[in-house]
Amino acid sequence: MTPSELLAAFETFADAPEGIQRLRELVLDFAVRGKLVQQDPRDEPADAILKRIESDCDVLIKRGDVPAKKALEVARPVLDETFPAPAGWRWSILDNVASYIQRGKGPEYVSQSEIAVVSQKCVQWAGFDETRVRFTSNASANDYSRERFLVPGDLLLNSTGTGTVGRIVVFPGNNGSTKMVADSHVTIIRPLEILPRFVYFWLASRCVQDNIDSLTTGTTNQQEFNLSSIRRIPIPVAPIAEQRRIITKVDELMLLIDKLESARASRETTRTALRDSALAALGNAKNTKDFQVAWARLSERLGELFTEPADIAPLRSLIHQLAIRGRLAPQQPADEPTEALIDRISAEQATSGTTRLEPVKPIEGPFTLPPKWRWVRWRDISLRIQYGYTASASSNKNGVRMLRITDIQNGRVAWDTVPGCQIEANDVAKYKLKEGDLLIARTGGTIGKSFIVTLKPDVQSVFASYLIRISPASCVVADYFVVFSNSPLYWEQLYQHSKGTGQPNVNGTSLGEIILPLPPVQEQHRIVEVVRRFMSLCDDLESRLLEKDSAQSAFAAAASHHLAV
Repeated sequence: MTPSELLAAFETFADAPEGIQRLRELVLDFAVRGKLVQQDPRDEPADAILKRIESDCDVLIKRGDVPAKKALEVARPVLDETFPAPAGWRWSILDNVASYIQRGKGPEYVSQSEIAVVSQKCVQWAGFDETRVRFTSNASANDYSRERFLVPGDLLLNSTGTGTVGRIVVFPGNNGSTKMVADSHVTIIRPLEILPRFVYFWLASRCVQDNIDSLTTGTTNQQEFNLSSIRRIPIPVAPIAEQRRIITKVDELMLLIDKLESARASRETTRTALRDSALAALGNAKNTKDFQVAWARLSERLGELFTEPADIAPLRSLIHQLAIRGRLAPQQPADEPTEALIDRISAEQATSGTTRLEPVKPIEGPFTLPPKWRWVRWRDISLRIQYGYTASASSNKNGVRMLRITDIQNGRVAWDTVPGCQIEANDVAKYKLKEGDLLIARTGGTIGKSFIVTLKPDVQSVFASYLIRISPASCVVADYFVVFSNSPLYWEQLYQHSKGTGQPNVNGTSLGEIILPLPPVQEQHRIVEVVRRFMSLCDDLESRLLEKDSAQSAFAAAASHHLAV
């Protein structure tokens, strides 16, 4: 395979999620399978190399340079040979191509000394990170036999920990006079004759990395790579001359991929800046006319500026923020002033038994409102703010249902799956959901998420205790509450009022204190309709981008499999 062929393959991967990483993996896969460069029958075959390694290792042991290897209780490889060895190659195991394979030892740490200790944090896929070393005392030097001190070309393999086990790096040596040893979570692999970077390519390839879980033992939270398994990892041994050609070709291709990644990142930076600039122009609209002009400009470049599903979230947020500032729907002179609406809300609160509190003054709001609008607190326009019912869920769905946080997904409820509950008749009356109620999650990872209740005709439901119900006055458009609860202003206040660290929560009193801009009721209807149209557009755009990503990922996976066969 030539660099130009791999670059042609890159066109397949470039726009796919994690496409660059897939291409790097493919290069290593080709390298360790002998597909990256041509085999040369003049190269010394692997059989001869393996025999020489065995002889050389015996010499090192007799000289005392390395300890004698312990006999393996089971000599067979821990993995099957994943492909036929190319001409001149031979399958072996790590134990047969290394003079030394050993876990490091636990040191006694000091703040500074001449002996540095390499931990798992030093072993990164990006390379060896010398800045993360710690130190053990100079006096402990005698506790380490000669072979335990690291030498350039040693392979360092992380041997414990979920997410870190299997990570590997070639030790490059250090610039100073400091000696280095490994701690007990890192295994040293010292190849003999086999080029260290060729061994690295193999251990870093998907052939090994995809099998880490089967090679390690222990719990999900603490995986362990035991020494016997590491020694018995199979390895395809190529002729030394071919190993050098492979390393040269991998370096060449990785450099090309780095340049392509850099160019792609530069294009993405430019696109993101243009997208943010367009959104800023939209956000700076002073009125509905300015908004329409800015939107017309943005809509002409939607496909160019919004290319990832994640691009849609800031657009949604901005639409909701502009909506509650009166920039989306036009104000109409004929609209009833909000003061009259507040009077009607006050009258309804009085008849429902709600304690009336005066609205906040406009000066307390974070921005200037359009004419006829008014700043209010959520409690000022609600009939009640109420915690849900505490009961265990029941599989019996013939009676009263109990809506939980987990039943609300993406702003929808599959009522057929909502469980039942045991509840007294008088409690049903107290907690029964009504059309237009706003439910807000009050704790955990979903804190602040809202849902406007729309019931099935045949469903009677209460709501669970981790939800808070806000019942808006009947003369307020309930869906306007939803618009507000998706705006940045709402989320800023919610987080300010939330309490707790490990499990943040918000209470009903805090929700009641949240301020929001209240437009005339006629304008509330117009705002809701405009936002609905924009959210439909966002849904459609996001769906198409997700489908594109899915198709590109599937195509890249298929292409990767085809190229690797």
